[in-house]
Amino acid sequence: MTSRKAAFLVPGGIEAVTGGNLYDRYVIQSLRRGGWRVSMEEPDVPVDADVVVVDSLAFTKGPPRTDARIVALAHQLPSAANRRPEWEEPERRTLAAASLVVVVSEHLRATVRRFTHAPIEVIPPGRDHASTAEAATLEGKVVLCVANGVPGKGVPEAIRAFGDAGVRGAQFIIVGDPRKNEAEEARIRSAVSAADGTIRLAGVVDRDELSQLYAASRLFLTASRYEGWPIAVAEAMASGLPIVGFDAPGVRELVRSGSDGVLVPPGDVAALSRAIEHVFNDRTRARAMGNAARERALAWPTWEETGERFGSVMRTVATDAAF
Repeated sequence: MTSRKAAFLVPGGIEAVTGGNLYDRYVIQSLRRGGWRVSMEEPDVPVDADVVVVDSLAFTKGPPRTDARIVALAHQLPSAANRRPEWEEPERRTLAAASLVVVVSEHLRATVRRFTHAPIEVIPPGRDHASTAEAATLEGKVVLCVANGVPGKGVPEAIRAFGDAGVRGAQFIIVGDPRKNEAEEARIRSAVSAADGTIRLAGVVDRDELSQLYAASRLFLTASRYEGWPIAVAEAMASGLPIVGFDAPGVRELVRSGSDGVLVPPGDVAALSRAIEHVFNDRTRARAMGNAARERALAWPTWEETGERFGSVMRTVATDAAF
């Protein structure tokens, strides 16, 4: 039986440490195990394949130059995530050209439904890349954030909120590359200099070290204003950590405020600071939220299951005459 060929269009490839690249790596591994020949291509070149997968980072380039069936893979919508309305037009043309759209969350399905007549499949990321095998004890004094230093992720706001919270003896550890964006890096460095408390920029860490940080933490903090499906939040929940963050698209799909953590109005740093203080200092409440979060997260797919589901829809696109 002749193997089929899939081409993934991702600007710059998938080596950078991002949630979208992690997703792509896992599903590509699954496809190759299933006999697919998979190549990585830049979005602005002609592509010869049976199925072309356009990663959402490539949506801004418009539809690919190909006669193959197109799968649009939306980890997020770049125009919304980066507040770039000029990207909306090529995004919509890409979605309209797709034979199938794969999204990572229900809120993305509701959004892209307006721009395509193609079937839409929701395939969330896995939650077991770095999550702990056992629930965190919440005995440590670490507040953990996992986010690269790019606009929209809210790292400076998270630093300000931590610095203003009454969490005596706590350490704020931020995992991720703070140098992704020069202007945002300057904001992060300025926020660290101005904040009270112990703050460590840990940089990029491997999954074993990240798992250890989940285990050592008392709560997980996110100040992101927009997410597709935030993988680090899902991993933290699977590790038994309560979540404190903004009530933002994507985050609210995972976190039930008052049950799995506390979500506050987006941009309200003072409210975020108060939530950190309340959850951190009330161990009983934190433990109840962490247990609820873990129970909820363990019902979500593993990366193996995510890869299998993606492979299944790819086989359908490649073989079903209806597409």
